[in-house]
Amino acid sequence: MRHTNITFKAGTAIELSFASIITGKEPQLFGEYFPKVLPIVGEMGGTSLGSASISGSAAKLGAPKISAFFQWPNQETFARLHKDPRFQEIKALRDQALSLFSNGHFFALEEDAIVTFEEGKSYGLLAEYSEHLPSHPTVPLVCLQSTGEAIDLDFNPVRVLIVEWSPALDDLMTQTKKAGSTSLDIFKFTFNFPENS
Repeated sequence: MRHTNITFKAGTAIELSFASIITGKEPQLFGEYFPKVLPIVGEMGGTSLGSASISGSAAKLGAPKISAFFQWPNQETFARLHKDPRFQEIKALRDQALSLFSNGHFFALEEDAIVTFEEGKSYGLLAEYSEHLPSHPTVPLVCLQSTGEAIDLDFNPVRVLIVEWSPALDDLMTQTKKAGSTSLDIFKFTFNFPENS
């Protein structure tokens, strides 16, 4: 069983994004857009921390199929990327490949945190919209605090927690869907690994 360690660094802007890919547009996104945009991101000091496949959710955002974390020196760097002419030239490759897209959700933490993901194992991303929610059935692997400067207000929690998935979270997700909760979003995901590594 493969595993990977992801380091969330203190003093950086940690961006969380969500998307759903239009069937048949995967080659355009992964074969054209990302090979062109990632060198620009790296040049600016940004880093892709990885992506995840979402298998279930109870969220105001809808039902995205993938999520991704990026790490930026600061939020201004992210804004600079989106004004860069090279990015503007390739932006349509991304936008035309997606049926749902929400990015620019920024988080931070006070100390570096290393999270180990195992291939094929399910995890939960819990987005809390209130400081006063009851405790969850599992201890978080990491807790990221919102910087309070989200671009898309459909997803603007005060913090997100990554936890190992458990049957109790299946129950919590069902309850959240039934109640139409506005204080908690839940996403069940597996971390994506390269096909050959």
